[in-house]
Amino acid sequence: MAARAPLPTRRGACAATIDASSNPPLPAMTCPLCGGPNVCAPAHAGSFAAACWCADATIDPDAIARVPATMRGRACLCPRCAVAPATARAAVAGP
Repeated sequence: MAARAPLPTRRGACAATIDASSNPPLPAMTCPLCGGPNVCAPAHAGSFAAACWCADATIDPDAIARVPATMRGRACLCPRCAVAPATARAAVAGP
């Protein structure tokens, strides 16, 4: 089996911006990886005028890859899951 190419690291990867041109942010308030609060300011405010914490964060590409397909582009990761090394994320998620 061939090794998978690494995903690029993303900055400003706010999932609430799935269609910012014509829709308000989605009201997804929980992280799709750990289920904790994602502190997504646009989702909480209902407006893209609110800046998301992730706008200035470097998002771990492995974290993005772990988001279930049904939640991609629909809910922001929490800061801990978005930037933590894989071993820390596994500890947060539990067995």
